[in-house]
Amino acid sequence: MGITFWLKLFGSAMVIVGIIAGIGTADAGGGPESGLVNLMVALSVLVIIVSIGILMHGMAAVLERLDEKGEAHEHSADHTE
Repeated sequence: MGITFWLKLFGSAMVIVGIIAGIGTADAGGGPESGLVNLMVALSVLVIIVSIGILMHGMAAVLERLDEKGEAHEHSADHTE
């Protein structure tokens, strides 16, 4: 299990945790005086954590792509000898 597996695993976990944290933040301040500020804080928590998870998935995809290109380059170098 390489680094791409762990990036995808923790990226997926971050997306799930971000959604739960955003909902929990919106629900925690849901009193009678809750307003737009509370919803903005909840949305920003959700967006920040979910975007970190999406970036982790993107990094894993880039690393997989670079690994495939490296293997293709090694094979082409073997055939030229």
